[in-house]
Amino acid sequence: VSGTSEESCSESEEACQDPEEMADSDGRTWRERLSALHSEVVWVSAATGSRAPPPAQSREQAGAGVEERDLAELRAACSDCCAEVEAAAKQGEKGIFQDTLEAALHILVQKLPSLVRHRTSKALRLQLLQLEAGPHKAREVELFAWTSAEEFAWARYVWRLIRSAAPEFRYTSFVHRWGEAAREPQRRMLAEAKSHVSQQTKEVLVNENRVAVEEAIKGWASSHAQRNPARLVAKLRPLAGVMNSHIVCWCRPRWWDDQRKLRRLKAPHQH
Repeated sequence: VSGTSEESCSESEEACQDPEEMADSDGRTWRERLSALHSEVVWVSAATGSRAPPPAQSREQAGAGVEERDLAELRAACSDCCAEVEAAAKQGEKGIFQDTLEAALHILVQKLPSLVRHRTSKALRLQLLQLEAGPHKAREVELFAWTSAEEFAWARYVWRLIRSAAPEFRYTSFVHRWGEAAREPQRRMLAEAKSHVSQQTKEVLVNENRVAVEEAIKGWASSHAQRNPARLVAKLRPLAGVMNSHIVCWCRPRWWDDQRKLRRLKAPHQH
């Protein structure tokens, strides 16, 4: 089952080619890949990105890897998605396949952010060792259900599963369908993040901080400020953390839009 004509890349075929399309094509079926998932992930701190064992592990167990029970729901959700897509692909009806794929991806995309967190400690997340790319962004952990690095890695993983379930399905069409399935969950994530930042801003802009910031804004255009801006910059320092949060909320949807426009999964550090 291939992508429809309206999903084809607007650029030349050569320009549409992406290493991800054939990456890691090792011949494994999606069932075999899911069975080996425990060997492809590790627990890391959601806050720092460094390796961290689950709290229930003893000192002797630390570093032993991810237990099968921690992957049961994640594996089941991915398996349900792939089984439905595979069955629809075998029917050979393009319309049925596309409807099934969209519905299956929509369900999976909504579940993934919570399924890659530890069942008892949300401070831990699963990291795909070979697929996650880009720097860890602590501010994203505070604001979003999962980071851009996580989202990128698990989209790559799901593409590898779907490619096995429907071998004729094109990479660019997958990215398009993934983007559409993720659109509503992404909107909700962004709305929640903006609400959090708005509350942060209100908490910062109180009493002397508010007065100092207002003075800095009013005085910025003066000739004295232009000659010696350090004093006014210092008054704006309480806003530093909030401004970083605003920047994250500005960048994340543009990263999403870039991928939809290009029909490619982009590593966060490439944005």
